[in-house]
Amino acid sequence: MIINYCDVALFVKYSYEEAEPQTWDYPGSPHSAYIESVMVNDVDIFDLLSQEQLHDIECLILESYE
Repeated sequence: MIINYCDVALFVKYSYEEAEPQTWDYPGSPHSAYIESVMVNDVDIFDLLSQEQLHDIECLILESYE
């Protein structure tokens, strides 16, 4: 998926897990995305990003599913 973050086009490879509904004996779980790599011009910059930046990118991914 290509995401525009801070005016930079990022190609993000990730895995996605759908939300699980709540039942009477299970609290459920929200949907989630796990980033595997973040590429800019064929260079993986995943290790250069802060936890806050990765969280922001995950939020952008999840917004695309809503």
